[in-house]
Amino acid sequence: MKSTRRNVLAATVLSAFVFMNNVNAQDKEGKFKDPSLNYAMGIDVEYGVGANGGKAHKQVFSELDEVFYQKKETIEIAKDFYVITGVGLNASFIVAPEGVIVYDAGENSEDGIRYKEEIRKVTDKPIKAVIYSHSHYVHGAKYITEGEEDVMIIGHPKVNYNMANSGGTGGNFPELQPLQWGRLIQQVQMYLPKEGEDSAVGFSLNYEPGGFQPVTKEVENGEMMNIAGLDLQFFTKGGSDTDDCLTLWVPSRNIAFTNNFAPMMPNLYTPRGADYRDPAFWVESIDVLEELSPEILINVNARAVVGKEEIAKRLSAYGDFLRLVMDQTLRGMLQGKGPEELRDFVKLPEHMLNTPELSQNYGTLTWYPPYIANIAMGWWNGDASTMLTLPPKARAERLIPALGGYDKVVELAKEAQENKELLWSMELINHLLVLDENNQDLLKWKGELMIETGYSQTSSIARGFLLSQGRGLTGVGPMPKNIAPQPFEIDKDANKFIDALRVRINPEATENCDHVIAIEITDSNQQLAGFHVRKGVCQYIDNINEYKNAVQTTLKMDKETFLAFFTNPQSIEGLIEGNKIQIVGEQTAVSLFNNFDAI
Repeated sequence: MKSTRRNVLAATVLSAFVFMNNVNAQDKEGKFKDPSLNYAMGIDVEYGVGANGGKAHKQVFSELDEVFYQKKETIEIAKDFYVITGVGLNASFIVAPEGVIVYDAGENSEDGIRYKEEIRKVTDKPIKAVIYSHSHYVHGAKYITEGEEDVMIIGHPKVNYNMANSGGTGGNFPELQPLQWGRLIQQVQMYLPKEGEDSAVGFSLNYEPGGFQPVTKEVENGEMMNIAGLDLQFFTKGGSDTDDCLTLWVPSRNIAFTNNFAPMMPNLYTPRGADYRDPAFWVESIDVLEELSPEILINVNARAVVGKEEIAKRLSAYGDFLRLVMDQTLRGMLQGKGPEELRDFVKLPEHMLNTPELSQNYGTLTWYPPYIANIAMGWWNGDASTMLTLPPKARAERLIPALGGYDKVVELAKEAQENKELLWSMELINHLLVLDENNQDLLKWKGELMIETGYSQTSSIARGFLLSQGRGLTGVGPMPKNIAPQPFEIDKDANKFIDALRVRINPEATENCDHVIAIEITDSNQQLAGFHVRKGVCQYIDNINEYKNAVQTTLKMDKETFLAFFTNPQSIEGLIEGNKIQIVGEQTAVSLFNNFDAI
């Protein structure tokens, strides 16, 4: 056994030496291809300050001004065509002969109410249609259509499905929604204060209640419709950050509305865990726009672009970026590079670096090739010596002595911090934390490094995560956590969340169990669902009345109680004592839920 462990460690070390000898991640000046790495590895950074005092790389502010509207107002971009601007999120509307056509509904009630007010400042004509660009900005629809009659809600055929299954956030596993929402709140900088150095910079959102209205008219690619006396054409080919994007074309005016050409480098991977964003799929939607050759391009997140030649130039660079990242990632893989080796492999040509919409103000290039490689071939880099790798604790137990011991690693981390090599300093601290995970001094130090790294980045996503977690570790802000579902989600589909409980069971503690449990939500009309817990597995049963085994225990509760129970099943005894949950049948099932994780 010892010999096997030594062989794995030796192979890991040898693999590292081979990598260092064959891959020159930095150029002769010691710079990485991806600037986001340089900013946290010793390169001097000049900082700027946002309107609310937010501290960030100076470059961010000049880039944001070029691609984002900087204040909330309504602009007539062409006769009868209006953009309702926001800092990073816009809606648009057309005053057609017989009424108003709205493109996008915003992220929440605040957006929807403001959009309706802005429309009414311009015209009293009735709102005839709300068109969703995709499933992200649909939550203001209720407030736009309030008081209107027979408003058509137009969208891609997948919008309703995506909203029902993931709330529009995307993701392959609905069971992970609490984790995904917990990450989303960091990504859009909701954890950050409203003012001061740590306040949001770049794209950010506020959490407010929403009012999604389902699509009532699904359109196909190329479909033509006359709405409110105006001929419109819809395109659903390709997509961008979702698979339900809808581009609107007004042929009589040569004006296009889209979500697919954003004011930032196409965000092919998002750390919140959305579905895979295929560059080949995304570029199809850019090809559609290029073929249309619009004279005005109105964007959901970006400033409108005016002028056929300027639009063509920017679309060409945007599409070529998508092609280049995909093709160069696959090229690197054919050369034997795995996900980590690809992290700094793709280099952009100069014309792309100078395209405003390809700045790294949201995501960052270093994330995309590793993600594509993982989708294509999985985590393994193809080197057989890395097929069996040590888990983090075993690696840290061996690496720290090799570096000179615990105190020496602390010294090296301090030295790296002094040299502004923040990424290396954090990596060394992470090795120490593997062995000493509750060391408060190390955790606070790591948090301070996170905050310093966050300030240095142009990516608002990276900044949002780094500052959110850094503030939590240093105690100046809340520690990010998973987010429980909201009451309206339980209203919509309680059984989806009953099903999600199954992945939180401790198999070792329940390996001798065999029990069938039903959960009845008393103020819901959904069919009775539940679990069969047996031998460490929790099998969800959708219609438990028809299950082959009889129900032994039924838990009865209302939706509000289920929300508390879902968040922490171990709270069941307190909920029973407070008469929030009633037990029918065997009482022994209560103790089973002590073996389900809280979120």
